[in-house]
Amino acid sequence: MLLNAFYCAVVANAVVWCMEDGMILSFYGNWLENKSFEWRHGWITKPLGLCNFCFNGQVAFWTAVCMGLYPVEIIIFTSLAMLFDKTINKFYGNGN
Repeated sequence: MLLNAFYCAVVANAVVWCMEDGMILSFYGNWLENKSFEWRHGWITKPLGLCNFCFNGQVAFWTAVCMGLYPVEIIIFTSLAMLFDKTINKFYGNGN
């Protein structure tokens, strides 16, 4: 479970890094930024990829649900992945 949570953090960070300007998914990042101002509930764009920490939580949560974990395990799995996300960002100097 620990290694899978780390994998979720790595994959979520890779997707968010690919959404930076000039990268392969930059069109999706730009689309999310535009929609955050257009949509009435613009906060929903954060777990869709606009916020690295929020996106990582969503990836980890739905991964844990699809793995068939029990509710307490889902909470632990998601928390571990979010902790790994913070650790990865501190390691690479992003600081977010």
